[in-house]
Amino acid sequence: MQQRWAARTRPLSQAMQWAVKQYPKVLILDGSTLDALLRKVGLLREGVREPSWLAAWVHCNAASMLPEELWYEEDSHAHDQTFWERAVARLPQGVLLLFDLGFVNYAWFDYLTDQVMFFVTRCKTNAVIQVERVLQTSAQFHDQIVWLGSSQKRCVHLMRLVEVEHKGRWYRYLTNLLDPVELPAAYVAQLYQQRWR
Repeated sequence: MQQRWAARTRPLSQAMQWAVKQYPKVLILDGSTLDALLRKVGLLREGVREPSWLAAWVHCNAASMLPEELWYEEDSHAHDQTFWERAVARLPQGVLLLFDLGFVNYAWFDYLTDQVMFFVTRCKTNAVIQVERVLQTSAQFHDQIVWLGSSQKRCVHLMRLVEVEHKGRWYRYLTNLLDPVELPAAYVAQLYQQRWR
């Protein structure tokens, strides 16, 4: 697979081309239940069940889409939160992580910020947000520096909230990269969408 990736001629998106030059690694962190995955790729026949299934979590290189590290859990219902410690254990400073709402955890956001590790994720619809300052705004786009969380449970570090309207629906993304030069707002949503590749 590595050889096939090296020989690939299809270009990366503009956002991904930019990101792989800026960060030592761009990784997707995600999880899946293996019976669902095996069924999707055709390795499991419908109706055939084993007594138990594993859940797997992966660091996937966002450019090549090849896995770099895998963890397994016997409990196929284990929550993404149980994998934070393993997920960040050997990451280099400066890494950019892309992950979904299952990994949203304010304490881990602060840990990543303290360790000079960066992330892009979705923002929960019920997140408590206090705007510190507006970087840029328009009818279809907002870029703001915010405090995330309530007074009882708040991120220690400021976060950045990028909101984008697409086809009548607003999408909200969080990152700990506060400077738009270090991560242009236009790339925030595009990089998050790499998870779906």
